[in-house]
Amino acid sequence: KPEKFYSYLEKILRVKIVESEEVLKSMEITVPHHPPVKGLFYFLRRDQDSTQIRNHRETILRQLLQYPAPGMCTTLEKTFGAQHIKKYTVISFNFSANIQLPKLGALTGKDHTAAAEMQPDYVVNILEREGMLEQPIFPAFPAGPPNPADVEAMLSLVKNPLLSDKIRYGKESRHLEDNVYLALLADVYLGNPVDPLSMWIARMRAALNKQGTYVLTEKQGDDWVSYVDNANHLELYDNKKWSDLIG
Repeated sequence: KPEKFYSYLEKILRVKIVESEEVLKSMEITVPHHPPVKGLFYFLRRDQDSTQIRNHRETILRQLLQYPAPGMCTTLEKTFGAQHIKKYTVISFNFSANIQLPKLGALTGKDHTAAAEMQPDYVVNILEREGMLEQPIFPAFPAGPPNPADVEAMLSLVKNPLLSDKIRYGKESRHLEDNVYLALLADVYLGNPVDPLSMWIARMRAALNKQGTYVLTEKQGDDWVSYVDNANHLELYDNKKWSDLIG
């Protein structure tokens, strides 16, 4: 295992990382039984409010993001190629998460359909106001083969005359961690509000004080705006809203 990285994690998280349950058993530590699951374990603490959760998580996130990531330079070189790209947008697609849209709407009292589906008019409206319509756009998909619905949503952006030549999508898919770093560094990030990864990227960007994040949005007049910014992003840690959806 990468000793240096795991040692860094242990220091930040204040835990001891072992290679397997057998190591714990050899130390006579009882390992609780957990039924097999496809996702990650998430245990909600009920004794912390939004401020405590934010402070704890953002401290950890900032420290984790300080760890050197030499592979990221390779990723940027591969993604950007010979182009001298100074500004760019990342858009996350995850239609499989949209089954949660009715639940999110009931919790927030807002309609998040345009953000979840990445409708062309929605994307154009945001990028135009951000002055990013002339800059490259990098689609990001969940790990594994792209969902046909996600690809169809991306192609609907490609068909839009204002976006068609800005979409950068190669045949070689990027690793999940590459998409995360690209999204964190992006000048503008558009995420799906019912996609857990989009929400975590929004939290990480807030921890880094990055502007231009559009995940929780609403329409004000003719414009789509984020109703969560770096000043009020405690909304991203409201357990009453997000514990069952995102964590």
